[in-house]
Amino acid sequence: MSSHVNETIQTYDRIAKDYAVTAVPELRVWHEDSMRKFQGYLKSNRVLVAACGDGRDSRFLNSLGLSILSFDLSEGMLNEARRHDPQGEYISMDLRSISELEEKFGGVVATGCLYHLSENEFERCISDIASVLVRDGIFYLSMKTGSGAEIKSTPGKTILAAKARKTNCRDQDSTSTIHRNN
Repeated sequence: MSSHVNETIQTYDRIAKDYAVTAVPELRVWHEDSMRKFQGYLKSNRVLVAACGDGRDSRFLNSLGLSILSFDLSEGMLNEARRHDPQGEYISMDLRSISELEEKFGGVVATGCLYHLSENEFERCISDIASVLVRDGIFYLSMKTGSGAEIKSTPGKTILAAKARKTNCRDQDSTSTIHRNN
């Protein structure tokens, strides 16, 4: 595993217990509305949640009656997810290993995680996601907006705003896309 991947895992392990602070209510409402739309497109209720973090999206999707398999590479995040959702199905897996899954899913959710991949890994991951979707399966992707690539040593404005408990939904820095696999 590369030093960048190890550093990313260590960072998420370190912040796992405090990660919930990023779930500011205004952004959650927007995000949960998007996931409800995603649910409406599904032909199968089995959903894969990639890089699930503390499991908040997994828990929300499960509350909609969906059957969820979630994975993350950070044991700290997986511990938090399992603590909040002891009945949930959480496994340790890398985004780069999605093609190794033997199961097919009606939908795949990737929220704020694929930007951790290199450009080549990103392209392969998208292809791998398509390979685990059933025919007419749905891919829900949420990414940060912006251009170019950079490594930040401090959190972005959304996280800093969340820590201060001040946010403006119109100033959010993410976008979501829903794609059907044909």
